[in-house]
Amino acid sequence: MEEEVRQTSQQNNKYCLKCINEQIISALQEDCKKNSIEHKEVFDRLREIELQSRDFTKDIGNLTAMLGRIEATVNLLAAKPAKRWESVIASLISAAVGALFAYIVYGSQ
Repeated sequence: MEEEVRQTSQQNNKYCLKCINEQIISALQEDCKKNSIEHKEVFDRLREIELQSRDFTKDIGNLTAMLGRIEATVNLLAAKPAKRWESVIASLISAAVGALFAYIVYGSQ
């Protein structure tokens, strides 16, 4: 009788362990499904961020090119007054040299 009780007790323990293991496995499977859904959401968000980053990179490239063109235009516009002053100075020097020449040629008479 004692032997039967021991065997029954061992069988019950095995059954209880099997029950507990099944519950643990079921909980792990549910957790795995939940994690899969959350991982998919995270990866979807990462893809969106990657696409936005590409757009920002393109925008920055376009802005850099535009700034280069603006810089070239500003440099050109800044050079024009300098060229004008050079032209004015050259004209004044030419006029002074012409007047001096005219004075030397016609003024000494």
